[in-house]
Amino acid sequence: MAEELTVDELIEAYEQDAPAADARFLDKRLMVTGVVALIDVKETLDTHYVRLAGAEGDISRSVKCLFDKKHAPDLSQLEKGQTATVQGKFNGSLIAIRMIDCELG
Repeated sequence: MAEELTVDELIEAYEQDAPAADARFLDKRLMVTGVVALIDVKETLDTHYVRLAGAEGDISRSVKCLFDKKHAPDLSQLEKGQTATVQGKFNGSLIAIRMIDCELG
């Protein structure tokens, strides 16, 4: 079962205590909700990711969510500024907060 949290909660956990946040989140399935700040779908480069920002929409406080190319049609339905939930395996840190093997929740 994936742990549910917001982008802000995830980033705040790392800002308060990065080692504890790693112990809690690293290599675990998370369901993260945030504001779509960036959508990058490039078939030629096989790039498929979304950046989910916190409530303020600040891309510098965001989670990079990497998707398999089979999810490209779903990603193209997203709009910048909308709230979205993404489930994926967390493999980041405060420096590169990201999730892999993502799917829209």
